[in-house]
Amino acid sequence: MRIGAIETVVHTWLLGFLTNLRSTYPGIEVQLTSETTLALHRGLREGALDIALQTDHIAGAGIVSTPCLPMPMGWVDPLGAEGTQTVEQLLRQPVLTMSPGSQPHEALKNLFRAAGIPLGKVHCVSSISALARLVKAGFGNALVPLPPCYEYVAIGDVRIIECDALISPQRIVVSHLEAADSNAIRLVAELACRASDQFTTSAITPTWSASSEG
Repeated sequence: MRIGAIETVVHTWLLGFLTNLRSTYPGIEVQLTSETTLALHRGLREGALDIALQTDHIAGAGIVSTPCLPMPMGWVDPLGAEGTQTVEQLLRQPVLTMSPGSQPHEALKNLFRAAGIPLGKVHCVSSISALARLVKAGFGNALVPLPPCYEYVAIGDVRIIECDALISPQRIVVSHLEAADSNAIRLVAELACRASDQFTTSAITPTWSASSEG
């Protein structure tokens, strides 16, 4: 089973999903790829992947896309930085986000447009762990899907900050190939959808953030 996943999934529910998959369908061999949504779309359309765990509906013959519960997006910054900030303050500083064309990157560009501010210095980082390290080191604040960053908040590497701009949550979509002999692919895709929704409904936001500082 050839499965591709974005970083958000890799750092949240992928391990639980694969553990459940191994116990439910022990005969299935998994080939796993971590890529951007655009690359996963290409892999699915070209038949290089069976299932793509990503952020956007994929149109095309023989491809089925199922939306899952979205994940919250927001800002993280290094410890010791200023507390609550306005979106204008955040955008006038160096900013980090995910790969060009990703939903977080598009959301960031929309914030610049809505604020009437020219696109500033934006560092695009494909790796969640690398992004967290860069924020901790003071390279800038980051607009990211928040659940993958909870572990870094918990150990004190970064913190969640609040701003005055509404940010749409990150979509999660499970897409798979549909063919006469793809019953196993459909069952695994359904398992992935359940894993995604179960994680999102049970994820607990860390209580310590900029808004909880005294």
